[in-house]
Amino acid sequence: MHAYIARAGMEMISSIGVDQVRAWHEVLAARLRDGGRERGLTLYGTTDLARKTANTAFLVHDSHAIEQAMRARGVLPSARGPVIRLAPHFYNTIADVETALDLLAELTLS
Repeated sequence: MHAYIARAGMEMISSIGVDQVRAWHEVLAARLRDGGRERGLTLYGTTDLARKTANTAFLVHDSHAIEQAMRARGVLPSARGPVIRLAPHFYNTIADVETALDLLAELTLS
């Protein structure tokens, strides 16, 4: 069963093109970086898009509580020690990123 699921995923990425997926990841990473700054969030890690994936981490006070609150509202981040990691993929939109950033800012800066 898992092999069929993996195969379908590989076929989808192949049909889109790895270069296209990477290019979209760079757009999403830039929006996370810039949108986080605009909202006053503190980025954790490099901001150099040539050296990172779309995964972007932000320092927060209680990452596990923030993760639970975000998940309860339909956003699926990952608590990693002192950070919340947002990890969009090729199927995510700029609107998805904005929603995640707005919610993260609401929960951490209010």
